[in-house]
Amino acid sequence: MKQMLLPAVVCAGVMFGGATTASAQGIYIGPGGAGPDYGYYPPPPPPPRYYGPPPRYYGGGPAFRIDRGEAVRIARRNGLERIYDVDRSGPNWVVRGENYRGRDLSVWVNSYNGDVSISRR
Repeated sequence: MKQMLLPAVVCAGVMFGGATTASAQGIYIGPGGAGPDYGYYPPPPPPPRYYGPPPRYYGGGPAFRIDRGEAVRIARRNGLERIYDVDRSGPNWVVRGENYRGRDLSVWVNSYNGDVSISRR
């Protein structure tokens, strides 16, 4: 009987003794503090929400920085004295008029960044 009981006790001791030694965990130290290391890192926190006003849209496109009056002022600074017409052509304002010598000119003003190109008609 002692011969059968001894191997059973040794086997049970190895089984239960081995399971208790494998329960250790690492320690994770990160921006959120310290905690147990589960073998993976938690996902980063979501970005902060934006509670400001929504962006402005005119005619389906982004907000224009330069309006009609500013386009006329830019055209006058670039040589137009008499202005006949102000139109939109895509992202540009087209200002048509005359310079001080009476020549017909078209001034193209980009409504996003204010770039100017001048063409004679």
